[in-house]
Amino acid sequence: MCFPTESSYGLAVDPRNASALARLATLKGRAATAPFALIAGNMEQARACTGKWPPQAEALAAKYWPGALTLILPPAAEVGAACIGPSGGVGLRISSLCVAQDLALGLGYAITATSANPSGAPGAETCAAAQTYFGAGVDAYIDGGRCNGMPSTLVDFGKNGQTQVLREGPIVLLRPDRP
Repeated sequence: MCFPTESSYGLAVDPRNASALARLATLKGRAATAPFALIAGNMEQARACTGKWPPQAEALAAKYWPGALTLILPPAAEVGAACIGPSGGVGLRISSLCVAQDLALGLGYAITATSANPSGAPGAETCAAAQTYFGAGVDAYIDGGRCNGMPSTLVDFGKNGQTQVLREGPIVLLRPDRP
């Protein structure tokens, strides 16, 4: 399913379904080593995807969620390898758009939040652009108007306990350890 987020259109599948993740990777032409981030419908779902919440992550989530902030946190056991990045964490956020939250809540678990574009191509800021990229390769499209095109801020709470801003986005964090 294709749906709008704050930044661009995204592609949602159940991240616990290995065949859906493989189909998604093939559709995007994406390397098997590139992880899929997740969007949770609420904090309960977000917590179900993670194994540990550092205090700094808790503070950032309280301040900026729902919103365009992706936190990379230690994954829960049921999070598949396709959603785990090089630092060993899972990228997770709660979108400020109700449609994204509702999709996750309807599934009963977080959904993938990968951008609706072939790997290396610009993100689809409109539903029409996503349809041009994928056509019938995507089962359903939700048109939510134009997205802003700015990817979420990305903060990694790595294995070594170091907090690192990997990508600046709409949320500017000068010191993620002190929100």
